[in-house]
Amino acid sequence: KWHHHPGTLLYIINREKNPKPIYSLTNGVVASLRRELEGEFVEAGEKLMTIQHPLKKREIIEGILQNVLYLFKAPEKAKYFFSLDI
Repeated sequence: KWHHHPGTLLYIINREKNPKPIYSLTNGVVASLRRELEGEFVEAGEKLMTIQHPLKKREIIEGILQNVLYLFKAPEKAKYFFSLDI
């Protein structure tokens, strides 16, 4: 088992003979690694590695929402609530 912190280099993929480094986005432990694919051609979406992380489901959803949503000025002064139910 390997323990990784955000920013740790996990592996390098060669895409059209150009190396593309893949870094860890969160703390976690590498649970599985597909070593049999090393040096092989893989298609997009192929699972290469599984990282177990200490985050809860709510923390993961909040992180995704912060990346895809943007702030806007409310039309009037009031309390606005955002539901995490997706």
